[in-house]
Amino acid sequence: MSLYKRKVKDGSTVWYTRHTYVGPDGKRRERHKSFGKNKLAAQRADKKRSVQALEGEIPGQPIGAKLPFCDLMDRYLEHGAVTKRPNTLKADQYVAQQRNRSS
Repeated sequence: MSLYKRKVKDGSTVWYTRHTYVGPDGKRRERHKSFGKNKLAAQRADKKRSVQALEGEIPGQPIGAKLPFCDLMDRYLEHGAVTKRPNTLKADQYVAQQRNRSS
């Protein structure tokens, strides 16, 4: 969560909040919201949004949420199936199998 300001055409400043989270498809998403010239309102909204995200009231996972290793490995292997050479992919799959056996 972050708070920042930008200057608009008339020379005044507008306050924004930025919220980063992981969407249901697993991709990183950002939301920006404008609060006009009131910095205090933007700070309060940013704090409230942070609390809601930690309590799970907002859909999606906040960045930094803990994911099981097996889920991360599955995503890694899916990505590798498209981007890696066959020999490297075989080696990665072997490591994943060994890891699953040991746990």
